[in-house]
Amino acid sequence: MSVRLTPRGPILFAYDTASDRWVTTKGMALSVLSQYVDVEPGTTLGHVFEMVDSEPELKGFLGQFCGCDIDALHGRSRVGGDPIELPTSVKPGENEGHRTAGHVVADRMIIETFFYAYTDKITGDRRIDGSHMLAVGSSRHDGCSMTIPRRGDVSFGFLCGLELHLDPQFDVVECDEDKVGAGDEETFAFRATVRYTLLEVLLAVYRYFGEPPYDTRTQRDIDEDFELHERMRVRWEAMLDDAGTSSTLPAFDDNGDMPPGVYPATLTEVLSRFGRGSPQRRTVAERLRRIYVLVASTGALARFVVFGSFVTAKPDPNDVDVVMLMEDTFNLSSVSGEVALVFQHLEADTHFGASVFWSTRSGAFGGEQAMIEYWQVCRGGGLRGIVEIVEEQP
Repeated sequence: MSVRLTPRGPILFAYDTASDRWVTTKGMALSVLSQYVDVEPGTTLGHVFEMVDSEPELKGFLGQFCGCDIDALHGRSRVGGDPIELPTSVKPGENEGHRTAGHVVADRMIIETFFYAYTDKITGDRRIDGSHMLAVGSSRHDGCSMTIPRRGDVSFGFLCGLELHLDPQFDVVECDEDKVGAGDEETFAFRATVRYTLLEVLLAVYRYFGEPPYDTRTQRDIDEDFELHERMRVRWEAMLDDAGTSSTLPAFDDNGDMPPGVYPATLTEVLSRFGRGSPQRRTVAERLRRIYVLVASTGALARFVVFGSFVTAKPDPNDVDVVMLMEDTFNLSSVSGEVALVFQHLEADTHFGASVFWSTRSGAFGGEQAMIEYWQVCRGGGLRGIVEIVEEQP
């Protein structure tokens, strides 16, 4: 049996071969989650919400599995919202850099695959990892798409009106340096076309709006993270004790945020202030240190700003959010390996557990200071403080 998402009503449809027609299957959603799904033209994210609303058992399952308050999510206004613009072209900027030359407003929500292949450095085994991602695209510009930025909440109404599409292209990106081809083009370990199950579609949607309450790591990942934490613990404790608590960063307010502003601090000060506490917070702090060191090694880092839950009082931040400005002389094709992964949003999210946004200085939308200050915006509205990492002074 196939499953169909449709704009014709808040219900799930299935094709009945006996009667040669599509029929409703209300109350059966949980039993068809493993079935392949088709999407009728005109079906939007809002229609998906209506379908899930009509299936109480399905709604309860998704709410628990994705850590999402579905009633609150579905209760939000589905009209208005800030449009999301996609860059359609770039042109040379000053000092050999590039900047965006054209934009188009997104009119599609795309569910796509992101998987990558690599060699395990411990066992030597070849592995594939990845997930299904939520993106926006344009029907007028094939191949013009991007993952939905964290500021997607201010565009919620706009997102609800986007037509849903499933990208059948399955590309497994090669990450091993000795297997990556020369030039700027990505190297693929494997390419194919795929179909999506109903479960894969719904998880891609609701994971974006939720925070899974369970640990998504495998036991192997947990063991490796624990070993990393133990290796770093002694070194960090000595470093943090020497640094003390930074006085350049303000105290948290009653909401657990710093007052609005862009606060400069060295990497040592940031780790001292935000790298203490739970094992999860220490692990995320190590991810930040690793990314900063990799990007700084290019010699073209202009500004490096940390925002999101890591620079709040939240005990267990899920990841670290970073926005970077690179000098206009920076050439992405000149970097490889882990450094190159930092500059690919999906790869950075999967490989480092970080949400990374970047631009050259001349390509910063609205100017570099405006671009930096924008990331003070909270998901629920309002502003909170963020941190710009500056170089240590001799």
